[in-house]
Amino acid sequence: MDRMLQTFKKHLNGLDNIEEIMLNATKQSKIQTHRFGEGIKAANELVGCLQILSSKLNKLQVIVAKIEFSLEEDPTNPANVNMSEILISQAKDLIANTKFVDRELFDTELSASMGNRNVVFEMASPLPFVEKKDFVALNQYIDSKKEEIKACMEAIRALSDTSPSMTDVSIGNLRGKTIGEALKIGNF
Repeated sequence: MDRMLQTFKKHLNGLDNIEEIMLNATKQSKIQTHRFGEGIKAANELVGCLQILSSKLNKLQVIVAKIEFSLEEDPTNPANVNMSEILISQAKDLIANTKFVDRELFDTELSASMGNRNVVFEMASPLPFVEKKDFVALNQYIDSKKEEIKACMEAIRALSDTSPSMTDVSIGNLRGKTIGEALKIGNF
């Protein structure tokens, strides 16, 4: 057996340390597998964040429609004004409580990457629209962000469809930014 191993080493043209090479290859493989897993984890977390944002945006649009309806009938009626103020307060609470793992999702850059592919989503808080009572602009903003969320979800689907064998898998190439990392970068 030793003789066969020596002959094999000769045919490898000077690679006398084949055991070390194989050991390093295994370590590299473990690192690549771990990084690929982290990339998938980051993509899953980003999907969760986008689903929460989408749900909250839908609820915000319902609240805005109720506000507009209450003020549409008679904007001077104290009951309508009071109802609109209650609804505005609900909208503010909804925005303040839009979180994923106890971190706010507005004004935060969210991203996931694998290989040379990167998906990034950021949404500024819609609170200024609510405070200004600019409901037309708020609805337009929400609609545009919902479209961006759909596009981002498609990009994540493409990102997660990437197989490790189809990407250039090298030590520094495969990386996922977790939500925690993104929030730390955003100084939260």
